[in-house]
Amino acid sequence: MKIYSKTVVSVCVITYNQESYILDTIKGIVAQVGDFHMEVIISDDCSTDNTLNVIHDFFENFQKRNVTVQVVSQTKNLGSTRNFFKTLNLANGEYLAICEGDDYWTDNSKLLKQIDVLEANTDCSFCFHKAKILRNGKFDEKSYPEFFKKNVLNLQEFFELDSIPTCSIFFRKVDLTFFESIEHSHGDFLLFCRLCELGKPYYLNEVMSVYRKHPGGVSFLFSSEVYLKKRIEELKTESNFFNNKNVIEQIKISRMKLQYRFFKNYGRNLNIKSKSYQVFNLFTNKYFLLYYLKNKFNL
Repeated sequence: MKIYSKTVVSVCVITYNQESYILDTIKGIVAQVGDFHMEVIISDDCSTDNTLNVIHDFFENFQKRNVTVQVVSQTKNLGSTRNFFKTLNLANGEYLAICEGDDYWTDNSKLLKQIDVLEANTDCSFCFHKAKILRNGKFDEKSYPEFFKKNVLNLQEFFELDSIPTCSIFFRKVDLTFFESIEHSHGDFLLFCRLCELGKPYYLNEVMSVYRKHPGGVSFLFSSEVYLKKRIEELKTESNFFNNKNVIEQIKISRMKLQYRFFKNYGRNLNIKSKSYQVFNLFTNKYFLLYYLKNKFNL
């Protein structure tokens, strides 16, 4: 096993009203093993519950070699995306990991394994793994993303996954200050796109974390009509944030997929004019026909 005594890993945690979950998050982080130095940054976005007290109580007498802790209490509510990027930009480590305040890690060697991966694969800018889904207190039968037959993915293969667990990502430090001013519901998607501009994704086929879905979480609304409308509009402008033409193309494909999902789920609620407009947009989209045929006939 390699020695990483000079390696610094920054673990970034954003939290808002997560008093019931944050302790699981913290315990999974401080249980990590390895001789690297770990910088833990927790940024609370003006929680109105007991989240901050839970955090301070845990760390009041906490001591562990090679671990430093910084707790940031925002003075005004930034929103999840701004808090996300502000926290990432505080990091000093050469590697960063993320675990939001309602998720948690289950493998004490998670960070060590991911350091090994990026040290051995210099062409990869980030690494991710599988997670169990805890939905309203019960685990789903399947973890996600489902099994991939290769480790180093190309851009198309990565975006075909639709999403990955944010609590699984581990990446090389990158300047993200540009994104701090953006009001957006999906900071992780912007991060993934930026990392894809810089290198390849590496898929580690192990379950090492739990992704929690609950009524207070953003992901709980992912299939709602209001959410889909908003997300489709957001994706329209997101390609302007990137320079890599392949990343831009994948963002446009992601938007098309959501347009199709919206039409399938909520098209019946539209009037004739709006429905015709949606159909026209889909069938004049150069990516749609191939996507539709693949899904229709499992090609």
